[in-house]
Amino acid sequence: MVFITCIINHKNRHMRSFKFLSVLILAATLLFGASCHSSKKSKSKMSYSWKLYKALQHKMSDAQVVKIGDTVLVIYPELAMFGVGKDEIKMEAQPAFAEFAAILKDYSRVHLIINGYTDNVGGPEANLSLSKRRAENTKRLMVSNGVKEDRIMTNGKGETYFIADNKTAEGRQANRRVEFVLYESK
Repeated sequence: MVFITCIINHKNRHMRSFKFLSVLILAATLLFGASCHSSKKSKSKMSYSWKLYKALQHKMSDAQVVKIGDTVLVIYPELAMFGVGKDEIKMEAQPAFAEFAAILKDYSRVHLIINGYTDNVGGPEANLSLSKRRAENTKRLMVSNGVKEDRIMTNGKGETYFIADNKTAEGRQANRRVEFVLYESK
């Protein structure tokens, strides 16, 4: 009798283990299915600005690309775009802007603000004027590459809003830049 009870208990234990394992496999399958569905859903709901950010990050090697909330910031250092104290965009920089414009054409709801900045060498009025001309010339280049003009605003910031110390050559170089603020127009 003891032997039969042991076999039955062993069988019951085995059945309970089998049931537990079956429930565990079923739960794992359901969770995996739900996560796949959720993943597909989240990919399809990936924000417009996130898609833009990833596209720019992948293609824009000469610029720093940063995402802040729903805004994407693209920063070009002066040396990548202009000669020192100049407002004309270098010929070697123009293909990068053609590629940038091509990406923006795929994101028609994106508007941009182009901000020009300088260091503090020279007078404030001269720096403000230079930064405005740089922003305007950058806008003209983007428009010539197919970005609609009504999507672009420009600002010259001059020597204000510095991002590095103007006491060093490296700091002044970092402060001479053009920033693109990209945002979705609702």
